[in-house]
Amino acid sequence: MAPRVGMNEQPSAQPTEVQPTEVLAGSIERVTFHNVDNGFCVLRIKARGHRELVTVVGHAAEISAGEWVTVSGIWVHRREHGQQFKAALLRSSPPSGRRYSR
Repeated sequence: MAPRVGMNEQPSAQPTEVQPTEVLAGSIERVTFHNVDNGFCVLRIKARGHRELVTVVGHAAEISAGEWVTVSGIWVHRREHGQQFKAALLRSSPPSGRRYSR
């Protein structure tokens, strides 16, 4: 016998499919948008294992082109903006190339 559901009760929702977290790493080619008030940013990165630039959305206090980033998150598809990587964690570091002074 199935459990009864009262008029104001909702049947239990079916579990939703959870997307696995993925990690990307690469260099920032362009900072498309950065809100200094809340840190929200939209980045275009040249990620390892991807031919095309990847759009990453996340939060960072300071961010600039040329930095190396490691991001952890999920892929999302937005009708207005297309495929994006939504970063839950964004870690950046300055470029590691050597500079010579004369």
